[in-house]
Amino acid sequence: DECSVMRKGIKAELSKSKSNLFVTIPLTKMMSETPEAFTNPFSLTGDMHSTCIEKFVVEVSSHPRICSIEVVPEMEFLNLEAQWILQSGSQNYRPFTDAGLSGTGQVVSVSDSGLDVDNCYFWDSSGDIELNGEVDQSRRKIVQYTPYASGGDWKYGHGTHVCGTIVGHKAVDGVAESHGFADGTAKNAKVAFFDIGRKFLKILKLPNQISTVLAAGTAANANLHSASWGSSSSAYDSSAAQFDEYAFDNPDHLSLIAAGNSGSGNTANSIGSPATAKNVISVGASHSYGQDLTSSQLSADYMAYFSSRGPTDDGRTKPDIVAPGFSILSAGGLPREVGECDPESI
Repeated sequence: DECSVMRKGIKAELSKSKSNLFVTIPLTKMMSETPEAFTNPFSLTGDMHSTCIEKFVVEVSSHPRICSIEVVPEMEFLNLEAQWILQSGSQNYRPFTDAGLSGTGQVVSVSDSGLDVDNCYFWDSSGDIELNGEVDQSRRKIVQYTPYASGGDWKYGHGTHVCGTIVGHKAVDGVAESHGFADGTAKNAKVAFFDIGRKFLKILKLPNQISTVLAAGTAANANLHSASWGSSSSAYDSSAAQFDEYAFDNPDHLSLIAAGNSGSGNTANSIGSPATAKNVISVGASHSYGQDLTSSQLSADYMAYFSSRGPTDDGRTKPDIVAPGFSILSAGGLPREVGECDPESI
């Protein structure tokens, strides 16, 4: 019939995912590959192509083995005083640091745009990490790099900034570590990195199964995962459900997910999936303090104007915590340079 081209494409995609609980039909990709099967699949103009998709949705939703159908939103990037704000809330009091807790022996997994591996906050003079997903715990900082979308970050990219905030530790020669302007909160921890950034594009490339991202970190002995990205949908959708499923199957695992950047105007119900998940820590952004304040900030007791607010669509309180996330100083990626580091003064 007139819908046969679209049906064949969808059937082929489904055949790749027979054993998966969550299945994504990449209509956008299919539209680019077989434009004759689509015009505007989301318009309700009554044309033949829209009718085909409507028929497909009706047929699938009536099948007894289908639990739900949803539109998968596109995912985008969201990130001297911050340490004591996080550790105690009392000025210059850092009880975790004072007790010697700085991340030693720990690995944190991060999924983001890319990581500039030769920035001085991550550089290892023994040579660059292999971009193949294999684990090497002997590395100074980066023990694993999975190049799912690409390999490496762009200039001042999001991923390098996020990793610097978490685990960055300055080593000008790639060996001897010293105090840096932008040392991370857990500066002695290491990182397992999963690259989901399309070069120079805001939209991410994610596998259909979130477990693919999280399991890579687990293989590198990382029980914490940082996902500073998300969507504008405040629903509890399949992306959020997959994070919960992984937490259920791996009780020692915890994901920390950015609440989102859609809170301007104090907009309620603006938190974005997958931060809507139930078994993750959703993190909002606050102002900072003292010398870290910009002219538009007040103090650490205030939410950043852009930080997404709760509740979720189903009424749960989110975000779970807030932390400084406005004009944060961190490592800056410069892919064309090797060993780029702090300026002499800031």
